[in-house]
Amino acid sequence: MRSRPAGKLPIPLLGLLVILVAAASSCGVLQVDGAGPLDGEWLVDRIVVDGADITPESGAIVLRIDSPNSTLAGRTSCQQIFGSFTIDAEGKATFTVPNPPGVDCSEAAQFEQDLLIAALERSATWTGDASATVDLVRADQSLVRISRLN
Repeated sequence: MRSRPAGKLPIPLLGLLVILVAAASSCGVLQVDGAGPLDGEWLVDRIVVDGADITPESGAIVLRIDSPNSTLAGRTSCQQIFGSFTIDAEGKATFTVPNPPGVDCSEAAQFEQDLLIAALERSATWTGDASATVDLVRADQSLVRISRLN
């Protein structure tokens, strides 16, 4: 059996990797240009997307961003959400938050959760003080305003 050189991927695996990278690039990209890391727990104060502008009830939505483990977790007034947050070598990152399985919650809570997921995946840049309040934004006016809990 012929061995391949160290560090070389077999062609089928390389093709799969290209497809996964292409799929990930279709999600919203976050340009990390702020003053510090976004790791930690955050309270969601405001969500703006597709013309909707809502202020969740205080403490209703909490997010936890963990860059070293590439994870995003949170709870909304409807249910828990999980996803990923990755940063590439150029400082760009992607939030990917799959829609969680349906649960029985109010129409308003479901709407709020759907808006949060849409706004997170569309985020393009962040601005603000990473020790206090940050806006995850995009030029088309989608926004998630978060305040640090810890």
